Amino acid sequence: MRTSRFPSTLVRFNRRLFVAFRVWLSFAALAFTATGAWAQAPSITFLSPTGGQRGGTVDVTLNGAGLVGATAVPTDLPITATIPADIPNNGKEAGKVVVRMQIPADATVGIGGLRVVTPKGISNLRLFMIDDLQPVAENGTNKALAQAQ
Repeated sequence: MRTSRFPSTLVRFNRRLFVAFRVWLSFAALAFTATGAWAQAPSITFLSPTGGQRGGTVDVTLNGAGLVGATAVPTDLPITATIPADIPNNGKEAGKVVVRMQIPADATVGIGGLRVVTPKGISNLRLFMIDDLQPVAENGTNKALAQAQ
């Protein structure tokens, strides 16, 4: 008959220790997630307006979640994007932030991406268009030929 190299009490102790460790680890994981230790990264759901004319300045409202404390707007477009301090409560609301975009007159017409940086991370990518035409917002009455914008 073959015998184990370890006494049976030691094997039982190790099993109990392993089970206790697994229970502790489960509670620790639950407590870690329940305290909000995982911060919500910012996200942009939509922006308005979605484009701007060359040689102009446009205030773009980024709507989403987790946008409090926005510090920068990285983009691959040849524009200067800043978060203006002259707009009341700008960057202090979780659902929106206004970005002032200065588009040079010699900027290439095209579409590029932009993101928002907050202390909790970097947002998803949204598209913005540089155009040579002035953007026109839909007024809601554009439903018949006689009312075309």
